[in-house]
Order: sequence, then structure tokens, then C-alpha cells
Amino acid sequence: RADASYLIVGGLGALGFKTAQWLIEQGARHILLAGRSINPVPAEIQQHIRQFAAQGITIDCCAVDITNTADVAQLFSRIASQYPPLAGIVHSAGVLEDAVLEQQTHASLLRVLSTKLSGSWWLHKYSQHLPLDFFVLYSSSAGLLGSPGQSNYAAANSFLDQLSVYRKSQGLASFTINWGPWAGSGMATKVDRYSHRLEAIGLSGISDKVAREVFYRAITPGQKISQLCCMNMQWEKYFTYLQNAGQDLSRGN
Repeated sequence: RADASYLIVGGLGALGFKTAQWLIEQGARHILLAGRSINPVPAEIQQHIRQFAAQGITIDCCAVDITNTADVAQLFSRIASQYPPLAGIVHSAGVLEDAVLEQQTHASLLRVLSTKLSGSWWLHKYSQHLPLDFFVLYSSSAGLLGSPGQSNYAAANSFLDQLSVYRKSQGLASFTINWGPWAGSGMATKVDRYSHRLEAIGLSGISDKVAREVFYRAITPGQKISQLCCMNMQWEKYFTYLQNAGQDLSRGN
């Protein structure tokens, strides 16, 4: 809606800014991109922001520690006083810090959990009184399938899935998308070992077209479901991987 504002947490990331572009395609004119650090704003995003400004579309960037309740409270106070009414929230932020379980530390666990768990909870707490059109949480297929070395990340995303169920039970707008890897975008594509690992189990990138359609479904009013998984999976390859992994475990490898 042109008379409303939209908040994207993790908005300076590849997935977050693509989400902003999708909202603009649907008529949004006031968007706030929140991130832990906005200095500097990537040059490519700055260029897009200038182009949108020429069309009368306002995109502001705001540095916020989404895991800190005081920061989030201040963010919502700023939105209420300086922007049109908030109509939608997308939480797309995430952190990776991979290690097998015995090498996980309390600190590494919290770093990964806090962005998803604390961040989504504070967003819920400070927005639950607002008549939002949508509240979308970007989860991961890792929360459903698991992922070697990513017990912390899988747990963090599983929390998002259950928060969405909880919000629905309270009569609040909520939708979780368990994303598989996107083609050319997202954390998994930035590190070669992730890409190779995903290919080995049968996961390949989701096209922009498919991802856009799934997101539009998530923000459609009146959704009865609270969760949807979107991934491009070769199931035969995946089940072969599971079978081989099980045989390795039985042999003690």
C-alpha cells in the first residue's frame, strides 16, 4: 500500500533487498531497511535507492541490533513517529557459524541463535498490537531437514517456524518460509563449500521467479497456513545421500 510503511530486517542483504524490490513492484512506497551495520551501504544498493527515490519511493536504512530489546523498541518508536503506519514486517537476517556439535561453543551457539530467535521475538513483542497485513519470517530448509555442522542454524530456524504457529494461534498475521538456497543469492552461495555440500545432497538454487511467487503467497491476506517450504530438491539424490550417510554411521565412519 502506498500509504503504509514496511520494515525489512536484514534489508541490506541480498535476500532482504530483493524482498524490498518485490514489495515496490506490488505498490509499496515507504520501506525501512534495518541491519546491524549500514556503514557503508553497498554501492549497488545505494544506486537502486537513488533510482527509486527518483520515482517518489522512499527507502531508508537504519542501524539496529535486532537482538537488543532497547534497540528494537527505539526502532518501533521511530517508525511510529516518522513514517506512515507500519503494515508489514519481513525478518530476513541470519548468521552462520558452522561446526560439528562437539566443537560448538556457548558463544557460537548464541551468535547464530540470537539473530533469529531474539530478533524475531522482539519484532513480535513490539508489533503484536499493530494491525499488520503480514509478518513474514525467512527460515531455512535446514530447520526441516537438518544440515551437517549447522545444528545451531537449524535450531534457530526451527524457532521461527514455531513462532509463526504461535502468532497464528493468537490471531496475528504470520508466515514462515523455509527457503532452500537461492540461485546466485544468499549466504550459502557466498562460500564454495556450502554450494558443493548442497549440490551433493541434491539441493540447487531457487529461481527469482519461483521465490517471488512464494513470497507473494506469504503476504496474501487471509492465509490459513503458517508455514511453507520452498526448495529445488532432487529427492532421489537426497535419499541416496541419506542412505550412504546411514551406512557410514553404521560402519563407524
